[in-house]
Amino acid sequence: MMNTDPKIINLGVVRGNCPAKCIHCPVGETPASIRNEKFGYGYMDIEIFYSLCSQIKEFNSGDLPWLRIHGIGEPATWHSLGKALAFTQSNKIKTWVFTMGLGTNRETFLETFALADIVEFSINASSIEDFKCTKGLGNKEYDEIKLRMEKLASLKNRPKILVSRVQTKDKAKDDEFIEYWKSKNIFDDVFIRSFHDYGKRIEDKDNLLINSTVNYTKKSCLVPTARMNIDGVLGIAVRCFNELFDKPEVAKSKSIGSILESNSLKDIWYSETMNKWRENTFAYEQCSTCKACQPVNPNSSEKQLVQNKLIVRKEEFGYITFDKKTMQVKIFDAQPNGYVNHIDDQRFKYRLPTLSAPLKLFIELTNKCNLRCTFCSSNSGGRQNDCLSLSQIESLLSNAHDMGIFEIGLIGGEPLCYPHFFDVVEMIKNLYFSIHLNTNGFCNKETLYKLSQSGIEKINISIDGLKDCHEAIRGCNTFDKTIANTKYLLSEGNKVQINFTANKTNQADIEGMILLVEELGCPLKIAPMILIGRAQSMAETIISPDDWTAIYERISNYLQKVKPKNRIEIASGFITNSCEEVIDRYCFLYTDCGLRGSFLGVNCLGEVFNTGKQTEFDNQHKVGDIKINSLQDIWIATEKENNEYFNRCAKCKNKNLTDLYRKSFVFGGNSNDKVV
Repeated sequence: MMNTDPKIINLGVVRGNCPAKCIHCPVGETPASIRNEKFGYGYMDIEIFYSLCSQIKEFNSGDLPWLRIHGIGEPATWHSLGKALAFTQSNKIKTWVFTMGLGTNRETFLETFALADIVEFSINASSIEDFKCTKGLGNKEYDEIKLRMEKLASLKNRPKILVSRVQTKDKAKDDEFIEYWKSKNIFDDVFIRSFHDYGKRIEDKDNLLINSTVNYTKKSCLVPTARMNIDGVLGIAVRCFNELFDKPEVAKSKSIGSILESNSLKDIWYSETMNKWRENTFAYEQCSTCKACQPVNPNSSEKQLVQNKLIVRKEEFGYITFDKKTMQVKIFDAQPNGYVNHIDDQRFKYRLPTLSAPLKLFIELTNKCNLRCTFCSSNSGGRQNDCLSLSQIESLLSNAHDMGIFEIGLIGGEPLCYPHFFDVVEMIKNLYFSIHLNTNGFCNKETLYKLSQSGIEKINISIDGLKDCHEAIRGCNTFDKTIANTKYLLSEGNKVQINFTANKTNQADIEGMILLVEELGCPLKIAPMILIGRAQSMAETIISPDDWTAIYERISNYLQKVKPKNRIEIASGFITNSCEEVIDRYCFLYTDCGLRGSFLGVNCLGEVFNTGKQTEFDNQHKVGDIKINSLQDIWIATEKENNEYFNRCAKCKNKNLTDLYRKSFVFGGNSNDKVV
């Protein structure tokens, strides 16, 4: 049904052999004396592994899938693991190996796991007592695993190292785990994995683990469109990861294809069996495997299916997908193989006002700001102090989640001036939204550190020229600190984009800004100044279409010379002057066609706008108030008004420019980077 390759291929390379007794794993929970009877015993043949890797390279619609190596046991006990990882490395197949940290001697372990791209240590504890309880092993094993983790982290060409724990009922211990391992400052990520019971395959005799039917009420399985599950020992593919933990004869009976025969991975992935399963999943007809593992909440009206990287939402015309990694939206038609590349390209075919929910919700937390920029569109500053309450935000997010909204944009004012900013981020994360933040980047060290560790998917920092221009717009002594903060966020692995708002006073700095982001190592977005907020008094500095045409040609020639490695985006709204609905005082820059049907925005007073971003056009697009109506009711009420605008826009001769702020000229960088 969907023409998209898997994101991850889960490959089990061992059956029945593991030194641990993990309480959260079907193998660990099973006494060693009967493990072979229950799970079988054996390892994947290395020649079959080589063949499998060749088949992975047949997936060519984009980036190759990640190969996640695990097992119905411990992968480190597989004597061919070193050969396998050397092969994937030489063939440029990305590997993620899941391990509890034992299974072979220390020297072999370090040599082998150094060849992976990602190593996830499931040590599950931050104290020996907790280790004994959750892993069933003692002091000697705990100390050895910690030593191996530290030695692997000290290698010059080391893999990315993750440290994980499976969620328990003891939140204090879960929090202690995060704090302890993050304090080491040598690992790339530390996190808690949500617990599930492998389809009732774990008994939890000691009642220590989270009940899976509670934990997964806001999730439904998205394996059919994102992950492929292979048992390399038995040579079979199965629909669900849970099925790998059945007895060998039972697992084989559930096989959807054999990797030992003529079926290739690609044939299996796009087989009639998989397509039928996808259709059932999207229709919420749960498979028997997942009824006890990841049930849809029967009391929820949500249409959003959540998995680590990909979200799917059912619509009348088919399905919308949202990739949390690239933050890109795509449409899948309801017809077989009916794939559409970008939702905006099909605006007139699919009539976006019929969407069941917005794609994105912008929330203006506060209009307070620690700067007072000359052309601020929201007229923010230090004297303003309006803000949404935590209870309002919590209700708003819950409503947005039930609607199936994909992404939350945090805007202001300056969002970091909101006193409960990081509490809000945690709320958003707990509901599985992606977040992007618009900030001036001018904050103290404590806030900067918290921001760097917050897990926000994308941070947009406003820098409006080189030092003199930036400080003329944003205030004295702001440039150096903003640049230093940007460098720190990038050094901590955060995804940062520089936003540059252009007018006549700073357009001469564009080339310098391109060189600056090349030095920083991040993308640049150039967008127009809009005559709203304080910018209304700066009409003489706005760039006209004719002037911008010359500037655009100048920049194009410059970019051809410097060939930037990082993405440079120039909003096409600069050069559009064809809309009959244009409002004179807003010039040619923004028109209704690019603002409706996709987003909603809520300001710090609780007023809702159909324009999405902080661009409110002095209340011309106000559609409701969350203090009076729910977000869902407001969205439904906008449909009639949206249809009126789209009926006019359908006559437009310039259909390629119907989404002005999303359609852009892009140079360099990764074509998969999101346009925001």
